[in-house]
Amino acid sequence: MLCGGLVPIPEPMASRIAELLGSPDADVRAQAVELLRVVDRPTRNAALEHVRRLRRLDLTGMDLRGLYLRASSLKTSWAKGWDLRNTDLSGADLSDADLSGADLQGARLRGAVMVRTRLHRAMLEFVPMTGANLTGADLSLASLVGADLSRTDLRGAQLPNDLSGVCLRGADLRAVNLSCKKLRNADLRDADLRGAKLLGADLEDARLDGAVR
Repeated sequence: MLCGGLVPIPEPMASRIAELLGSPDADVRAQAVELLRVVDRPTRNAALEHVRRLRRLDLTGMDLRGLYLRASSLKTSWAKGWDLRNTDLSGADLSDADLSGADLQGARLRGAVMVRTRLHRAMLEFVPMTGANLTGADLSLASLVGADLSRTDLRGAQLPNDLSGVCLRGADLRAVNLSCKKLRNADLRDADLRGAKLLGADLEDARLDGAVR
């Protein structure tokens, strides 16, 4: 059992990857990313958790395309402008991470924990986020064209102005500010809209069957 805030010692390979990830040299960090592609999930998670505990994980500018990060812990990571296309982040913990401007097209975020995650200007076109926890997340100016946010928890989230065609079926939107938002053709079936602000919202052709208001 750990006490006193001690950092657990990872296995040798995980420790080596964590050391490389913490390097100030971008080329060295890039080597670490390549190692993350080939090691098993426990080793990858141990490396990421170790470096996260020691310092804020900064992989800015790294090529993470297609990386398998399912159920990984990336809390408080610094990820501005990351290229995360086709990355599997299903079930990953991205709480308090900064993914502002990240390219997440083709990524998978089903069941991801993104509490207070900064996704300002992130590219999330057609990204599946079913069941994700986005409470308090900043999605302002994010591109959500064709995104699937069904059954997501969006309480306290800041949403972009254009949500046209976005799937929000079964989403928890309680007390969310949707005033003046474009929700044309949006799927809001079974969504929880109790206390949501809808003044001036464009709901033309939106589907609201079963929505709770």
